[in-house]
Order: sequence, then C-alpha cells, then structure tokens
Amino acid sequence: MKREPVVSSNLAAIGYDPDQQLLEVEFLPSKKTGEAVVWQYRDVTPNEHAKLIRSFSLGKAFRSILAEHASTARKVAIIDPLGVERAVKAVP
Repeated sequence: MKREPVVSSNLAAIGYDPDQQLLEVEFLPSKKTGEAVVWQYRDVTPNEHAKLIRSFSLGKAFRSILAEHASTARKVAIIDPLGVERAVKAVP
C-alpha cells in the first residue's frame, strides 16, 4: 500500500485503502534501534480516515482511531535504519 508522508512527532506516513477499509501507519524510527514499524488497522471507515488526515493533531486523531480499532491491529513491516522495508510474518 502506498503511504503518504505526514508531519507528526510520532507518525511518518499514512496509507489507506477505502475498498478494504484498511489504514496503514508507519511510525517514526525508534531512537533506540533506528527501526520504524508499520501497522495496519482494519475496518477504518473512509470518514475516520478523512478525519485523521484533516486533523490538526495527527497523534491525537490517531489515538482515537487506535482506541476503536486496536483489536484489528497487526504489525506488517519493519523498516531498518537504511530504509529497507521487510515484511513481518503473520501470526496464525
């Protein structure tokens, strides 16, 4: 999924697939490891996505979505300090 860069203190980029109602969030790299993680959240409506993108505070708006969709979250990728993205194996 294509993610668009965002300006935020915690988030690096956001992608959305309206057909699947799937939100993908890339977090900024960890100061400890230098790695960034990508999470997907299912059942996010187009309206919720629009509110997130238009929000003055992406972090605050994202926390609201997280509260509603935490049970659908799954880590899908790790991005190393060189920018190489590798998929995370799904847990059955």
